[in-house]
Amino acid sequence: MQKIRLGMALDGARGWHLKTQLGEPIYGPLALLTQLELQLGLVAANTSFAGRVVQMRECLQAAKSGSRFYEASFNLDELGTAATLLEWRDAWYEQGWTGNCAADAPPRIADLGFVEGSAKLKVALGIGQRLTAIETLLSHRRPQIASIKLEEPLAAWPKRWQDVLSRLPIVEPQALVPCAKKGSGLHGLQVALLAAQNGLSMPLVDNWADGSILVLRAESALASSQWVANKLVNDPAAADRIAIVAEQHGTLLDAALEGAGGARLGLGQASTFRPAFQLVPLALRVLTDPVDFGILLQFLTHPICPIPGSSRRQLAQRLAGTPGIGGESWEQLLLELANAEEPGYEARLAELRYWLEHPRYPREAGLPLSVLVERTSRIAQFFDSGASNPDLSRRAAMMTGRELALSLEVTLQALLTQGSETISAPALDKLVVQSMGSGLSNPHQFAQAGAAATVSTPAALIEPFTEVVWWHLTVPGGIPKRPWSKGELLALRKAGALLPDNTLLTESQALAWLRPIMLAQEKLTLVLPPEGEELHPVWWLVKNALPGLPVETVENALSQGVNAKGLTRVVHKALPALRRWWSMPEDVNIEWDKAYSYSSLEPLVFNPYQWVLQYPAQLRGSSLLSLPDEFTLMGTLAHRLVELLYKTDGCLAWTPSQLETWIDKAFSPLISEEGAVLLMPGRQAELLSFQTRLRESVLRLHSLVQEAGVTSVKPEVALEGSARHRELKGSADLILVLADGKDFVLDMKWAGNKKYRSKLEDHSHLQLALYAKLQMKTGAAWPQVGYYILKDAELLTPALDVFKGIKAVAMEPNANAALWAQLLQSWHWRAEQLGKGQVEVILDGIEPTDESATPPKGLTSQTLDSSYNPFVNLAGWDSSK
Repeated sequence: MQKIRLGMALDGARGWHLKTQLGEPIYGPLALLTQLELQLGLVAANTSFAGRVVQMRECLQAAKSGSRFYEASFNLDELGTAATLLEWRDAWYEQGWTGNCAADAPPRIADLGFVEGSAKLKVALGIGQRLTAIETLLSHRRPQIASIKLEEPLAAWPKRWQDVLSRLPIVEPQALVPCAKKGSGLHGLQVALLAAQNGLSMPLVDNWADGSILVLRAESALASSQWVANKLVNDPAAADRIAIVAEQHGTLLDAALEGAGGARLGLGQASTFRPAFQLVPLALRVLTDPVDFGILLQFLTHPICPIPGSSRRQLAQRLAGTPGIGGESWEQLLLELANAEEPGYEARLAELRYWLEHPRYPREAGLPLSVLVERTSRIAQFFDSGASNPDLSRRAAMMTGRELALSLEVTLQALLTQGSETISAPALDKLVVQSMGSGLSNPHQFAQAGAAATVSTPAALIEPFTEVVWWHLTVPGGIPKRPWSKGELLALRKAGALLPDNTLLTESQALAWLRPIMLAQEKLTLVLPPEGEELHPVWWLVKNALPGLPVETVENALSQGVNAKGLTRVVHKALPALRRWWSMPEDVNIEWDKAYSYSSLEPLVFNPYQWVLQYPAQLRGSSLLSLPDEFTLMGTLAHRLVELLYKTDGCLAWTPSQLETWIDKAFSPLISEEGAVLLMPGRQAELLSFQTRLRESVLRLHSLVQEAGVTSVKPEVALEGSARHRELKGSADLILVLADGKDFVLDMKWAGNKKYRSKLEDHSHLQLALYAKLQMKTGAAWPQVGYYILKDAELLTPALDVFKGIKAVAMEPNANAALWAQLLQSWHWRAEQLGKGQVEVILDGIEPTDESATPPKGLTSQTLDSSYNPFVNLAGWDSSK
C-alpha cells in the first residue's frame, strides 16, 4: 500500500529531501492520474493534443449552422479555433461540467453544448473526463493506496479532482508556519509575511543584520548564475542543506554549474526548436510551389537530415550560388553525388530525387493530405534508422522525432478520413506545432547525482531546508484572463462547472509564493535580476518588511569568502591597437606560390594586411550559407543569359525579333534552374521588372555588337599569362573579335554606371587592364576595353571608332599599357616590403606614414571598401571608442 504525497505543482519537480524508501512516492496530478488508471484498468491508447484538435474540428464542422458563434473564426482558422474551444471544453470538464447546459444558456455556452453531443463520442477523453471514469470505478474498487497527504487544501483542487480525492484516504495539509529559529531576522520576516497574507498589519523587522537574510543583485544573469554555482560547488553538504528556486533561465544556471564542476540541477527547458523537431516542418514546407529556397537551404544544412551530410553540403552550396532546381549542371551534380561506381547507385539517386525533385503544389490550392501522410511516414522511417545510434543524445533526439512524425501522420490520416483532401500551408504549420506539444528537453541537461533540491515554481517546494536560494527573482507569469462573461460563468456553474474566480486564484498564487521563504530554516538568499528588469512581487513585500535591508552586488560577493574559492583573478589585457604597420618575425616567410588574379592583386597592392590574411595565412570567414542578395542574383542571372546567348551558333546574325523570341524562351528555364527565388510569393513584380530590363539590355548589347561589325563573341574566356615570374589568371566575360581581327575585352557589371565610368576616366580600371594584357597576343597591340552596365543598358568605352552613338569616355590612348606598368611597379614595391616582414594596414582612421608613399611610377593609393574586407576586426581596435 502506498503512502503518497500529492501537490499540484509536483510533476517533474524535486522540492524535497531525497530519501531511501519504498512505497512513499511524491506525485503531481498527472503522475497520480496515470497511477490510478493503471491500478483500475483504465489505460487506453494515448491520443495527442493535435489528434484531439482534429477530432474537435470534425465536430465543430458538423455543427455549423450559419449562426454558431465560432463560425467566422473557424472559417479562417479551423485548427486554431478547434484548439481554443477544446481547451475551454477540457477546463470545463475538469471543473465538473457534465456536457449539458440549460435551455436558456447564453449563445456560446449553448452552441458548445450542442457540439458536445457529438464531441463526447468522437473526441478522445480529456483529464476531466478521465477523472470522471476513475470516480465511477472508485465507488466499488479500491487502489493500493494507504493515504494521500495533500500539499494544498482539497478545496483548492479542481472539482473533478475533489470528487476523486474525496473517495481516497486523504490527509489535509497543515498551514504554513515559520520554520526559522525564533528571534532571528528570518523568523521575523516569516511572521511579517504571514500576517500580511492573512490581511493583518505587517510588523517591521529590524534585526535583519544577523546574516539570516542576504539580498544580492548582479549586473547580468550570467554573473549571478556563477555565484550560485560557486556556492553549491564549494559546499559539500549543499545537496542536503540548500534548495534552489529558479523560475526562469534554468538552463543558464545549469551551464554555470557544469562549468564550475558541479552537479547539474536538471533545469533544461523543453523546446520545440530542438533539431529533431525542426526537421519535420522543413521537410513538409518544401512541398509548396514555388519552393521557398530559404526553407530548402535550411533543410539541406540542418544537422538532422535524410540526405547524407557530404551530399547535402554540396547541394546547399550549389543552391546558395544558383538558387534553382533542374538543368544540366543540377543533373550532373546529382549523378556525381549518387556515385555510379559504388553499389546502391540507383537507390541513392532515387533518394536524392525523392527529397529534392518531388512534385510541388501551389500554395493557394493547399497540400494534398495523402502526399503529406506518405511523406511523414518516410520521415518517421528516417528517424527510425537512428534507433541504434551509439550516441545517447542523438538516439534520444531521433526517437523523439519519430514520435512526432508518427503522431503527425496519424493526425493527417484522421483529417483524410474525415473527408478533407488538402490542407493549407498555415494550417499545416499549426498542426505541426500542436503535435510538438511542449517540445523536447535537452538530453544533455539531465539532473546529476549530488544535485541540490530544485524547483521551477515556488509551490513545488514542500519541505524545510537549511537555506533557500531564490535565484533571478523577476516578475512571474500572471493569471490568464478569463474569456467568459459573468453570465456565461453563471450558466456554467448551473451546468456543474465550478470555475474558480480570479480572486481565489490570485490568493492561491500569493500563498504559493510564500513557500520558499517560510521553508527556510537558517538562511534566505534572494538574488535579484539586473537593474531595469521588473521584480517579483515577493521582493516588494520583503523590502517593506525589512526597511534598510542592503542589496549587495554579486560581483563583490564572488570575490569574497567561500565563494571566491577556485576563482582565478584575470589580469586585464588591452586589445591590440590599430597601427599602420605590422612587423613579422624573421622566421615568418610571407610568400604565395599560386597563380595571381585581379582578386588577389588588388588587396596586395592597396591593403597588404588583407592580402596576407586571405592568401598566405588562408584565413576564411564563416561558411554559413545564405541566398544571394538581389544585386548579386540579378548580376549572375544577367551574365548567365548573355553567356547562353553567345554560346548559341549563328546568334550574331539574329534580328531583334529573333533575339527577343530567344530571350523570352530562355528566360523561364534560367529562372527555374538558377534564380527560382524570384518565383517566391511577393516577388512577381520584381521578376517582371527584371525580365523587362534584362530583355532591353541584351537587345541593346546585341545591337551594339552587330553595328560594330564584330565577327565573333567568346563568353567566359579563361585567360592565362605571367609577370614577375608569377603565374597570372583571369576570366573575361566577353572577348569580341572585331572586323579587323583585333580583340576587345568587355567586362559586364549589373550596376555601377558612375563608378565604372570614373574608373576608366581616372585610369584605375585595373581589372580590365589585366585582362587586356593576358589576352594580348605576342607583338600585337593592346586590346581595347570597356564595361557594359546591364541594368542601364549602357556601354562604357573610349572606343568610339568601334561603337557608334555611345556616350564618350575620356581616356588616354595608352592608358592600358601605362596602368599595367604602374601595377608592376607597385607589385614590386609591395613584394620588397613583404620580404622585409613589413605589412601595411590601410583602413579609415589610420594615418599613413612616410613608408606609405607609393613609388613615383606606381599606382595611385586608394582605400578599398571595408564592407568587402572580412578581416576588419583583426586589424586592431581603436581604444578611444
